[in-house]
Amino acid sequence: MDVFISEIQKRNVLWNKLNPLYNHRLAVDKEWESVAECTSFSSMIPSSHQ
Repeated sequence: MDVFISEIQKRNVLWNKLNPLYNHRLAVDKEWESVAECTSFSSMIPSSHQ
C-alpha cells in the first residue's frame, strides 16, 4: 500500500486542484494508468485502456 500512495503523491495532477491539468480527463487517466503500471494494480486495468 505504501508504494501505491507514494506513486500517487508523485503525480500531483491526481490530487492538487491547483494543477492546471487537474480537470483534464486524458492527463488524469494517463497518470492513473501509470500508477497502475507501477503497482500490482496494473492487472486490474481493462484491456480497452491498455
